Amino acid sequence: MDKRKALKKGYILSLRNSENGIVKYTIRDEIGRGGSCLVYDAYYSNNIKEERTVRIKECYPCRMKIERLENGELIPDEKDLSEFQVVRTRIIDP
Repeated sequence: MDKRKALKKGYILSLRNSENGIVKYTIRDEIGRGGSCLVYDAYYSNNIKEERTVRIKECYPCRMKIERLENGELIPDEKDLSEFQVVRTRIIDP
């Protein structure tokens, strides 16, 4: 059974864009799960306040012991930390 905890509807992620600025994405819903990721439907508002829909893939492998903190952060168990970093790097930089 998959015990991973998804980010909740309305959760706001602040991520850096290619210009090193901060973009705030609001989670609408979880739309999928795979062995190493959760996928969310989200949106952000552009400079003229129009909503733009995006999909966000979060590295959250199901076979590792990982705790989700109240602030949304994922903390892998110490024994899974190095493998988590390898998987995360593979997802971010395929």
